[in-house]
Amino acid sequence: MHQRSSRNGWSMGWTNFLLNHYSENELKQKFKTFEEAILKVADWKKDLKRKFSYEINYDKTMYTQACDKYINTINIELNYESANTFYSEITKYEQLEIVKDDYWHVEVSGENAKEIVQNIINEYRLSCAILAG
Repeated sequence: MHQRSSRNGWSMGWTNFLLNHYSENELKQKFKTFEEAILKVADWKKDLKRKFSYEINYDKTMYTQACDKYINTINIELNYESANTFYSEITKYEQLEIVKDDYWHVEVSGENAKEIVQNIINEYRLSCAILAG
């Protein structure tokens, strides 16, 4: 079977990939002719390409979304003096999404989030640390 498969192009290097999945007897029962085996392998290739292209496109989409969110997100660490003022001012902007890890660590995202946060910090002279963004 191995020599036959090598001769007919079913061998990849030193290993026969069909023998990795089926025993020699199963191959004889599964594929009656060489043409049938070629068609089945072509179907496997199409299925793999479809599966991998979906996963690659999904990963690209997730990466793009993560990049877009990073561009429009700022992480801030507040202290005791600045937290109340910051929260009272930032809630006036409804287009911003505010995610609190805890009371002191805040992630603000949305259109112009970085500029809005910088303006609030400068206007009220808040002492806080910008962790990312």
